[in-house]
Amino acid sequence: MKARWYASLLVLWAATGCVPMSLIPKEADVPPPPATAPQRLRVCPVTPDQVTETNAVQKADALRQELDREAEVIAEQPQNH
Repeated sequence: MKARWYASLLVLWAATGCVPMSLIPKEADVPPPPATAPQRLRVCPVTPDQVTETNAVQKADALRQELDREAEVIAEQPQNH
C-alpha cells in the first residue's frame, strides 16, 4: 500500500513540472501599447478671401497659430545630415 502511495506522489510531483502554474500572463509578457504621436487639432488654413475688416484680428491670430504649428512640425522632423 505504501509503495502505491509513494508512486502516486512521485507521479503527481513529476506532473507539476510539466504544467505551467500561472494561467495569467505576467506584465513582462504583455506587449506595450504602440506609441502614437499626439493628436493635433486640424484647423483650416487661413485664405485671403476669408479676411474682412471685421474679422482681421481673429484671422491674423489664426494665421499666427498656423505658422507656429508648422514650425513645431518642422522642428520635430529628424534631420538627416
